[in-house]
Amino acid sequence: MHYSLGLVVILALVCFANCKPNRVPWWQIKVAKSQGPNACIVEEVPDLSKKYYTECKYWPVRKVCGRETIVRYECCEGFKQVPGEEGCTGVKALKNVLEVSRDFGATKFVKYLEDSGLGHELTQEGTYTLFAPTDQAFESPSGQIVGMKIESFLTPGGENPVLRYHISDKKYLSKDFSGNNEIKSLQIKNYDGRQLRISKYSIGVGAI
Repeated sequence: MHYSLGLVVILALVCFANCKPNRVPWWQIKVAKSQGPNACIVEEVPDLSKKYYTECKYWPVRKVCGRETIVRYECCEGFKQVPGEEGCTGVKALKNVLEVSRDFGATKFVKYLEDSGLGHELTQEGTYTLFAPTDQAFESPSGQIVGMKIESFLTPGGENPVLRYHISDKKYLSKDFSGNNEIKSLQIKNYDGRQLRISKYSIGVGAI
């Protein structure tokens, strides 16, 4: 069985920060160093169901939307804990982009991909970056409009320009972006592929 090597980028608020130990209290640095290999920070905003992930272990406790965040550690994506060993030294089985999208709460978007026939294409050998809206994103007024546009093109064969606008056939990482970036979406017959704009602001917020 072949698996797609892809990066799923969830269309939600994503925060980035420079990894600067001098911004973090000494005791937090000590705790971070004790986590072992492949441990990543998860920053949560209480009562808002918002989580921000970073591979930087030296992450300062801060406020988001006026609320202090809670910082904890989890295994980085693709790794797991092994009994008796520090950190996350075990490697999880590879998943394709559809499985990863479901894990991040984009089940509705995955269903659209499967119904259009694109789901099969994305599980074949190849490299893809999928910009997948979460189920929560589809509940907003603008998300409902996008959902209706997707459904209007929803016929077997995968020739759905709205869905393909969320896919690139190249691998991208969030750290590769800075300022305003444009990448080309997946092409189809009689459709050249549109540019997808990704902005990464100096205040540390990324938008797609």
